[in-house]
Amino acid sequence: MTRLLFFIVVVALAALGLAWIADQPGDIVVNFRGQQYEAAPVTAVVAFVAVALALTFVLSLAGWLLRLPRRIGAGARERRKIKGYEALAR
Repeated sequence: MTRLLFFIVVVALAALGLAWIADQPGDIVVNFRGQQYEAAPVTAVVAFVAVALALTFVLSLAGWLLRLPRRIGAGARERRKIKGYEALAR
């Protein structure tokens, strides 16, 4: 119940924050290597969140791939240990 209430409060605060940003006038302007990029504040926030989620996904995938050899080795050791115990039991 507490987690559900916390989730509802977080979603409500996020919605209020996005509504406040949507009400703000103006544009966000970025100059990069001679190019000028303009975006509405809501578009910039959505783009930032999308980039953050993509980066999080890529980093977690890289971590999973880096841990994969160790996990495969641990599984092989566990299978050998079980086979050894079964051989001793026979």
